Amino acid sequence: MFSKSCTECGARTTARPDVYLVARLCTLCRYTELQELNSKTDELVKLDLVCYTSDSRPKRDAPEDTRYRYTKGAVFAFKWEVQEAREAQQTFRKNDDEASLAEWEEDRRAAAQARHKDTHQLSRYIYRVTGSREDELEQIKEQRRTTIFERLKTLAWTEEDMVFKGSEAKPWNALLNAPKVLTERVWTNILPQLTQMLADNRERHTAEAKKQRRSDRRTCIDRFLIRMKYTAHPFEPIFQAVALGVPTPPPLTLTQPIGNWGKVLNDVCPVEANPFPKTLTALEWSCLKDLDELELSTEEVEAKLEQRRPEIQEKVLEWRNKVERCLVERFGPDLGGTQDEVILSVNGSLEIASSLPRNTRLLLRADTLFDEEQYDPDPDGLLHFGPEAPCYYPHFISRVTDRLDLSEERYSTCRSKETNPNYFGRDPKTMRVVKLMLQDLGMPDVSHVELNVMRERFMCGRCLDQEPTSWSSCVWHYMEHLESWERQTDPTRQPAIRHPIEIRNPHDIDSLDDRKPLIRLLREEKATEIRKKYKSLGRGPDYMRKHLLDMHNVTQPVEEIHYGRSNHWSSESKAEWNEKWDAYHDALEGAGEAAE
Repeated sequence: MFSKSCTECGARTTARPDVYLVARLCTLCRYTELQELNSKTDELVKLDLVCYTSDSRPKRDAPEDTRYRYTKGAVFAFKWEVQEAREAQQTFRKNDDEASLAEWEEDRRAAAQARHKDTHQLSRYIYRVTGSREDELEQIKEQRRTTIFERLKTLAWTEEDMVFKGSEAKPWNALLNAPKVLTERVWTNILPQLTQMLADNRERHTAEAKKQRRSDRRTCIDRFLIRMKYTAHPFEPIFQAVALGVPTPPPLTLTQPIGNWGKVLNDVCPVEANPFPKTLTALEWSCLKDLDELELSTEEVEAKLEQRRPEIQEKVLEWRNKVERCLVERFGPDLGGTQDEVILSVNGSLEIASSLPRNTRLLLRADTLFDEEQYDPDPDGLLHFGPEAPCYYPHFISRVTDRLDLSEERYSTCRSKETNPNYFGRDPKTMRVVKLMLQDLGMPDVSHVELNVMRERFMCGRCLDQEPTSWSSCVWHYMEHLESWERQTDPTRQPAIRHPIEIRNPHDIDSLDDRKPLIRLLREEKATEIRKKYKSLGRGPDYMRKHLLDMHNVTQPVEEIHYGRSNHWSSESKAEWNEKWDAYHDALEGAGEAAE
């Protein structure tokens, strides 16, 4: 038991001795010689009739093992002892000799109690010996480490060279912390390995330091560009006209960790995004590329950025003009024309936005909408639009809050997908709806910036019960209902019934008979009042009856036919409803024929 050999088969093993079984078992013998018992239900364990342990557990690596883990409360005993005890019990019970069985069990328990006492003493002895040996080995390892460090320093290796990380640390620690005295012979043998490891590690540290210096330079550039992005805005005339003011710059120094910059920028971001290039895009410009590549201090980078500010501003303008020109070309050839042909109204005035370039004015119109024509082939791409966001410029080009892109490995793949205007083209379906909505508002040439600033003051003119929403939400509301109508009228989606369901489309934009307005603009006070009422009211029976009348021409609704309480319909419940629906209408037809 105190040797390095298995007490069952004699094979060499490093397994700890098991004081409860009084054995040291190798991996194979733990699997072949031990049997699992349940400490809560097995009488051999509960009556203390066999030696058992929870320290030596067979590994579950054999093909016949179907369980991932042992039963809770599992203990293990030698198979031969379990078999011997069960055979003895069976013999006594077969002979109906309860007295001998009780005497045998009492003898086994007495032997177990004596064994437990010996086990306790043996455990204390092993703990004391093992602890003493471990202290001795730790002293040997500490002396070995200290000696190796001192000798390596005399060979011009630094403490930084001897700091290993990740997987590279494993072979280094194996040589450094071996529990053997460092003799001259051992030192001679391990020195070449240590030298090679240190040389490789120094190379890694040099590369990491160079990468960190480059990251620091990029942080300076990114901080500079963020300040520029948030200090001035190309749509400033519109902002001032709709009382948004000019975006305020962030603190002069973004000294917080990069991960916290988003919190700072959220407090100063404008309502409308500034069409501004990503940092990785800007780093390709000649005025910034050398700052990214040359070994310069952060102070030198900051000084050169200030010197080149006019040139950088010019490059930003070129980038924006190029993006807008590309979007206008993608939008369609029929929008060409002279400078005066693109009208953009702000607060009812055509003069406010007249200073903006023609392409900018065109792209900011509320009836200029885009759709994603070339879908992102990367399933992990970050290009995504929420269900309440019509595709307006510059939402899909730049975000309101800044997305840091200093890490090439993390952001370089999504950078072009987020800013590439070639992924987008005209959205004629949404544009047709929006033009009609703008006609109802009497604002055909308005900017989407102005409409979105009005926030939740718009209401659908066709819905039974719709609370005030934002302009973007109202546009999406119409598109969603029109798509829903297409699905409802699709022949392949109709239920298996003989009597068709009558459906009306209140959002039909082609219906000119007694045409209701598509949208209404409320005063702010009125919108607030309606929102409060909407939140306090539920959709009760009155709403359901009005819905059935307006949408399905049902004057006398019947429960379980026209409406019900179920929130989820299985295929069985749908089939059952189909039968009820047809039976109900068959009865109506029969009653009508009888009346005639």
